[in-house]
Amino acid sequence: MITAPLSTTTGHDRPPLASARARRVERIIGLAAVIGTGFTVWLGLWVTPPDQIQGNLVRLVYIHPGVAWVALYLAFGLAAGASLLYLWPRTRALFWDRLAAAAVEVGVVFIALTLISGSIWSRPTWGVWCA
Repeated sequence: MITAPLSTTTGHDRPPLASARARRVERIIGLAAVIGTGFTVWLGLWVTPPDQIQGNLVRLVYIHPGVAWVALYLAFGLAAGASLLYLWPRTRALFWDRLAAAAVEVGVVFIALTLISGSIWSRPTWGVWCA
């Protein structure tokens, strides 16, 4: 009977701990993203003037397409790219799998926000709730 030698590395081992500098950079990028998103929402919902035809409803149009773009193209596009890299034989690493899973989670949140903001805008504009 021929048996394969047992390997201590399976490709799914835990990645090495990130350095203190990498964690600091991640925190700074995360904080900048939260501040930028909050600033954009503040500008879109409170600072911009109402439209002559739609009134205050036009403010949701400033938010809705941006949220949809982030969900569809950034989050789900990143998930698709990371999934392809995970399946590619030379780049098969647990990092790409985790990145794809995290991107999908973010995409689901932004798709929910897209549906909510679109429904809120469509009811007064068209008279029906759209999804």
